[in-house]
Amino acid sequence: MNNSQTKFRILKYLKMTYNKDPSVFANRVILLDECKIPDADLGKNLKHLKNAGLVDMQMRLGGDFIVKINNKGIDALSQMEQKLQKDEEVGKDLISPLMAESKVYVDSKLETLDTNILTRLTFIYEDLCSEHHEHGFARIAYDCRELLLDFSDALFNEYGDPLNVKEIPKRDQAKIKLQYVLKSSGETDEHGKLLQAKLDYILNYLDVLNRFMEKGGHREIAFSLEDAKSCLIYTYLFIRDVLKLIDRF
Repeated sequence: MNNSQTKFRILKYLKMTYNKDPSVFANRVILLDECKIPDADLGKNLKHLKNAGLVDMQMRLGGDFIVKINNKGIDALSQMEQKLQKDEEVGKDLISPLMAESKVYVDSKLETLDTNILTRLTFIYEDLCSEHHEHGFARIAYDCRELLLDFSDALFNEYGDPLNVKEIPKRDQAKIKLQYVLKSSGETDEHGKLLQAKLDYILNYLDVLNRFMEKGGHREIAFSLEDAKSCLIYTYLFIRDVLKLIDRF
């Protein structure tokens, strides 16, 4: 946590205390406990807030103090919150087009590579966008994993060089198929290692979700819409990264 974040957290808590009772001060012990800030950082940032005139602070014997936010501090906190909100909106404005662009790109490429994969991917996407979710969240992790394995098969069949293949990889050997495809496309080992690391992460993530879902009624938590969205997003982004690399050659 940097100093700006620390000051924001202090002012946020002091404002919450002010809203309950404008006359109440907070002391060191309360701020350390509520704000979860190291003592040294608390003292340093409170000094800055006091010097800036954003808080009213009174020192006590033994180095203790009491402090509360004032009107200037309330205005400063309001400005900080507005800036945070603007930054979040800018982030959304950037991320949404990027995801939309990725989907359009992947969909257009899959139309040529394998229409069956595109159909299934579109089905999952449309189901998650609907209100009823007839497909069910619990099956998304399994479906996305199967899609990635099918994608590696489609790539291998389209771009793999049979002369350089000693033995046809099995269905679950997606990494090996990816190595052959990138090698045939003239890609470097560095790019291959990066994509393999991504594939490892995604497949491990989906495998864990699948094993978790197989526990049925013994699950400790539910598989949510957000979990399902993560599966689909990771799948789209990985497919995009692979196809972008192949497109270069």
